[in-house]
Amino acid sequence: MRSLLVFLSLVLSLPAQREPESCEVLGYGDFPLPAVIDLPAEGEEVSRVMVLVHGSGSQGMDGDLTAVTKNGEKNLFFVELGQSLSQAGFAVLRYDKRTHVYSKRMREEPSSLNGDESLQAFTKDPLLYLVEDCKAAVDFAVERFPDAAVYILGHSQGTYLAVQVAHQHEAVKGIALIGFASTPMSFLHFEQTVYRPLRRFRALDLNDDEVVDEAELEAEPASFLKPQLGNLDRNGDGQISRLEYQAASMAALVLQDPLAGAYLRREATYPRIPDVLRNMQVPVVFLQGMLANQTLSYQAMAVQLVNERLWKNEHLHFRFFDGLGHALDPRDSYDDLQYRRVAPEAKAELVDLLTQRFK
Repeated sequence: MRSLLVFLSLVLSLPAQREPESCEVLGYGDFPLPAVIDLPAEGEEVSRVMVLVHGSGSQGMDGDLTAVTKNGEKNLFFVELGQSLSQAGFAVLRYDKRTHVYSKRMREEPSSLNGDESLQAFTKDPLLYLVEDCKAAVDFAVERFPDAAVYILGHSQGTYLAVQVAHQHEAVKGIALIGFASTPMSFLHFEQTVYRPLRRFRALDLNDDEVVDEAELEAEPASFLKPQLGNLDRNGDGQISRLEYQAASMAALVLQDPLAGAYLRREATYPRIPDVLRNMQVPVVFLQGMLANQTLSYQAMAVQLVNERLWKNEHLHFRFFDGLGHALDPRDSYDDLQYRRVAPEAKAELVDLLTQRFK
């Protein structure tokens, strides 16, 4: 009974966690981006602000990965990170990505996008707008918390934005990178589209002869390919070679998103990620799942190796998580494409590391 009373007294004495504060970030061209701030406990002074930056696609302030999560489990990646970081004393700014705002308007009121000048401008230079929107979020954080240090935590594509914005914006005092990629987007897409599927092909090629032959096509693992044989079998011999399999994958790149060309043109005007990291003068914390299969861990490992042997930049810090995927979530293997919620132990370590490094 005594221990229960002690526990209750401790719990009741803890400062109350405040409700998230709704706000709006004015993105590039004064485009309104709905946002929210996760605040530290009541009465706690805000000395550090973390801006969360999304991965590719239409991502909102919650970082909702439910649609690609195993068994459809609710998975609000940024909500979880925001809650954990705010409990550790950070204010956390989460904002709707511009593409999410457009997608929502398309669903709710398609006619509102007819002749929309901001959308037309965005499609001509999407990367510029994403970088500038991130800078606008930093500006908002500086204005809202003028006495606080501002940091960025980027996930996937957001790691690229975080590095570029930290390079351009002197207010950024440190960045954290989950699912880091050092290469241009074209290289990353090529690897994801043409080389990642090869692991599946090799699993279907039971005798390891670089061909899924007629007998293997009858076996259960490869039977799903039979209806696609007309497209895959380029020489008409009734089987699928590795090159034919890769040709089908490459076709997806040939028919790539029409925005890709504009994205790559803008990317070529920004400094290379390794060049920025080499000279970075604020803390950079890499948080990489070893089973990530969208931005593979060897890219962060390569930066670590070069830094150890050549750059010797003391501001770069690395943490690799065995058994975790692209969002620091548990995975069964590298070929497991389904997300799960962020691993609690990884989330706790992330908060601890950022609390230590971002002082």
